[in-house]
Amino acid sequence: RHEDVHHRHDDLGLLFAQRGQTYDAIRALERAVEINSRHFGGVKNLAIMYGQAGFRNRAVELWQRGLSLAPDDEARRAYRKAIAAAKGDYPEAWLNLGVLEKNAGNRAAARAAYERALSLRPAYAAAWQNLAKLHEAAGDLARAEAAYGRALEIDPGHASAWLARGQLRSQQGRTAEAIARVTGSLTAPCAASNSSGTPRRSLLA
Repeated sequence: RHEDVHHRHDDLGLLFAQRGQTYDAIRALERAVEINSRHFGGVKNLAIMYGQAGFRNRAVELWQRGLSLAPDDEARRAYRKAIAAAKGDYPEAWLNLGVLEKNAGNRAAARAAYERALSLRPAYAAAWQNLAKLHEAAGDLARAEAAYGRALEIDPGHASAWLARGQLRSQQGRTAEAIARVTGSLTAPCAASNSSGTPRRSLLA
C-alpha cells in the first residue's frame, strides 16, 4: 500500500541515520516525503538530517512546512530537537520556537527564544519585530519602539514593521507622526529578504 511504502522509506532513512550514513538517510527520507508530503514525522526527520548535513536553507524550508502539519505542542518539541541537533546554532529554529511559545501563552519562553535568535544573528529583522510585539503586549512601549526601529534599520522595506510601529505611535497619540512615517515608508526599497540574506520564510508572531 501507498502508506506502507512511505513508512518503509521513513524507517530506512532512520536506520541509515543511526549508522551515520547521512546522505543515504536523506535520500530515503526524501523518497518518504515525496510519497506522503503531509506526514509531519517524515518532514521533521528530513529537516533534521539536512540540518546535520549543513544544508540550513533546505532544513528551514522543511521546518516551515512541518509547522503547518503538526499541533503546536508537537512542533515545539520538534523545534527543540532541531536546535539540539544543531548544537544551538540555529537562529531560524529559535525564532519559530519563539512564535510557538508565544502562541501557547509562554511569553517568557518566547522572549528567551527570540533573544537567543538575535544573539546568533543580530541583524535578524523578523526576530526584532517579534520581540517588539512581545514588549508591546507587556506594555513596555519604549522597548517595543526601539525593537521595531532595529527591525527597520536592518530591513527598511519591512512593511509589517512600519505598520506595527505606526500603530504603536498612534496608540500613544502620535498619529500625525505615525502617518508621516508610514507614508514615508512607501518610498523605501521593498527588500525580498533581510540584510542577512535570509529568505522571508520565518514566522512572524
